[in-house]
Amino acid sequence: MLIFLLSACDSPEGVNYERDLYRGGDGLVYLKNSEVLFTGRAYMAVCEECNESLLGSWPVHYVGHYKDGRMHGEFWFPKSGRSDDFFEYSDRANQRKVVYLNGEVVERYP
Repeated sequence: MLIFLLSACDSPEGVNYERDLYRGGDGLVYLKNSEVLFTGRAYMAVCEECNESLLGSWPVHYVGHYKDGRMHGEFWFPKSGRSDDFFEYSDRANQRKVVYLNGEVVERYP
């Protein structure tokens, strides 16, 4: 039964932005301690200690995809639009979605 609960958790995929990435002086996102532009999924956790995988609680400020250091693809942000707000990762479908193409916004959804 416990194995089922662990596998049923909807946790963020990718890397934690604050722990594993940084924004360079050129505005692009890099892997921490390197000069490699980041490509992949990332999320900004409210705090590492707040993520309770056993309870399925994953509060995040945002989640999305980067390509060559730029926002690219779907990103989810809190409905409120406030940068200090957060949402449960499992509830991302009910949040504000923004689609980027090479760092530029191409679509916004409420």
